[in-house]
Amino acid sequence: MLVNPATGRRAKMSWHAEEALHSVSDLLQRVKGFSGESFYENNGVVRPALYPEIGFDFKRAPEKYNWPEGWIQWLEQEEFTSRFPFFENAHGGLIIGKGATVKGSRYIKLLSQYLEANGLITIYNSKAEYSQTDSGWKIILSSGETAQSESIICATGSSLLKDPNWDFLPMNSIKGQTATFRFNENVPLNSSVSSLGYLAYTSSSPDELVVGSTYEHNFEDLEPNEKGLNYLKDKLNSSLPGWSEKIIESDQWAGVRVSSKDNMPIIGNHPHLKGLYVFGALGSKGMIHGRYVAQKIADYIADGKPINSAISINRFV
Repeated sequence: MLVNPATGRRAKMSWHAEEALHSVSDLLQRVKGFSGESFYENNGVVRPALYPEIGFDFKRAPEKYNWPEGWIQWLEQEEFTSRFPFFENAHGGLIIGKGATVKGSRYIKLLSQYLEANGLITIYNSKAEYSQTDSGWKIILSSGETAQSESIICATGSSLLKDPNWDFLPMNSIKGQTATFRFNENVPLNSSVSSLGYLAYTSSSPDELVVGSTYEHNFEDLEPNEKGLNYLKDKLNSSLPGWSEKIIESDQWAGVRVSSKDNMPIIGNHPHLKGLYVFGALGSKGMIHGRYVAQKIADYIADGKPINSAISINRFV
């Protein structure tokens, strides 16, 4: 996973980037302190401008989006090529100093352990249904267990699209495939890369890259496939020409991310059902926005603090 505050082909600063980065960094540090394990690196993100028009947009980005001092730096073609000769024919590039790379599967496992140690009760491998009662909400699990609560937060990812209580929200699902490529030599990087797709790199696995991602709006299943693998190899070659020939092993993974029509998260309470809340549509920015947005819905439920209109469910009600 990448924590990358410079998004899209224009390297626009992501929404509330400073607060969001502080929020996720705080959580990562706490989980690291709890586990004693290093599962992420503050290694920055390099964004090569592989086409002249991208270089034009990248060059304007530092001033256009009022980036904080030291967060982002544009390098002209000669200097960029001198520092990163393996990006062939790059038309300059950006250095995102505040970027980070997280080993996602390990982070999720350690985060779960950290939260459980702090009182969270988790139940896995059981389908859940919920219904309204006189005193709030009842959850019924396929394992036979039940729970009562005044409030429920529906944070079920792509399953939100199948929940009739939220069918009025303009959300869509996108299948994404990634591939982990292992090579017969170390990759010539010291940071992750965001160009036409992304290359996630950590110094602890210098002969490995996670390459993503596909954007499949029409899909029949959630299985990785050969078409996705070839697409990701092309992404690798577009940034590091010739490196697809050095692959000695590959693994694939596929999942679904959910986006709203304005590409912003959606949180808040149901317009007609008291105590029913939604948290979703983080799209491809879940790593940088998830922790920050979660705090906003917690503040709203616990303390009545208003939710920013940019992410509030009210913009669709």
